[in-house]
Amino acid sequence: MAAEASSSSVRSLYRTFNRELIKGILKPRPVAVRRQDALPTYVRRMLRDESAEAKASSLQRLNNITLLIRNTRVHGELLARYNPVYGKSEQERIRATANRVGLEVPDLYEDAEKQVEEGIDEKYRS
Repeated sequence: MAAEASSSSVRSLYRTFNRELIKGILKPRPVAVRRQDALPTYVRRMLRDESAEAKASSLQRLNNITLLIRNTRVHGELLARYNPVYGKSEQERIRATANRVGLEVPDLYEDAEKQVEEGIDEKYRS
């Protein structure tokens, strides 16, 4: 009975690990390609140990890895949700910061120069 419970808990923990791995780290790819990734390969090799002491240690490590992956994913989601400039380019961050205090960022010199040239060209074409 204890062996069945431990094997079901190992299975459950491994499934949880795989779900978190797919949600958090791995991009959607074919299963054959995902099997070659280093972390899942390490975990499969770790769970193949036969001794009871090594198995308990492996389960604790797998639980820790799963928690790390889950918390990293949740942290990224929270950053994206509550930090309005997270993941934006430098120019977009500057523009968002200026808008927050009621200022407008002027166009860059190159953009202004192009607009002037286009404006001059349009004036002469008319």
